[in-house]
Amino acid sequence: MAKHNRTCLRACSLTCGGILRTSYTQVKQIAGRAGRHGTEWEQGWATCLDPDDLPLLYAGVAAPPKPAAAAGLFPMLEQLQGYADMNPNAPLAQV
Repeated sequence: MAKHNRTCLRACSLTCGGILRTSYTQVKQIAGRAGRHGTEWEQGWATCLDPDDLPLLYAGVAAPPKPAAAAGLFPMLEQLQGYADMNPNAPLAQV
């Protein structure tokens, strides 16, 4: 795993058929890559290439996290392979 304590957002917008502003949740996720709890990089630094994006960065980091509406846990590839090996006649959709 790469060790770093600095993250620089190239832009706080996405282009996908139009310009979309990056959400606070996305900003918080990206900026959070700058520091890791329990490592030598406890505190990290995040900034933006474009100074006009700094207010969004500050607001995104300060915003409280949204509660998760749902969560999922998916099996690992090895678990799927083990199930498929034990049930060779099972259709793929059942695996």
